[in-house]
Amino acid sequence: MKKELIKYFKSLGIEVYTNTKARGHQGFFLKNRIDISKTTKEERIIPTLLHEFAHFIHNKLEPDMAK
Repeated sequence: MKKELIKYFKSLGIEVYTNTKARGHQGFFLKNRIDISKTTKEERIIPTLLHEFAHFIHNKLEPDMAK
């Protein structure tokens, strides 16, 4: 499931990195890039990807929203 989700995100033009320190706790989204921390537990990767994808959607809906 994780690989399919990442493949889908990449098809939308989102860069996905799963072996980073990530600026956030488990994941981070900024400008069409999702970073998932390499320390994120396997069972938290999909929920974290979906959470960061929600930030992507929100950014598309309100691109001028103050951070």
